[in-house]
Amino acid sequence: PAPEMQRCDLAQSCLQAIALGRDPRRFLAHAPDPPSKKSVEAAMDELVAIEAVVGMNPPHLLPIGEVLARLPVEPLLGRAALLGALLGELELTAALLVVAGGRSPFSNNKDEAVASQLEFCAWSDTFAAARALLAFEAQAAER
Repeated sequence: PAPEMQRCDLAQSCLQAIALGRDPRRFLAHAPDPPSKKSVEAAMDELVAIEAVVGMNPPHLLPIGEVLARLPVEPLLGRAALLGALLGELELTAALLVVAGGRSPFSNNKDEAVASQLEFCAWSDTFAAARALLAFEAQAAER
């Protein structure tokens, strides 16, 4: 299999390199198994899109980027967590972040899974999973 550096999301690695005052393109190019230039550029484009960095030669952290660089999560998830906190939706945001990176809480049987998901949300698998998680937690708290 390909080395992890060549198959994983590089946004966090790029953000950390910028936080350390390095250009991620040069920094990652010197890795033992460097990622493709296209992968690094895609990660940099993501950081610009979420307003974590500005400029490309060299990139600079914006205030949100400074905060995201301190969080132990992917920048996109960290940005979602910050926005959820600012909007006062802590519980739902936490549930969405949990289900965003994990397996579905629904049955492995496809027909049962679809029926279960529809009970929680008809328009989004992610919201259905988050609502199922919140319902489970509420039920567990009652015990």
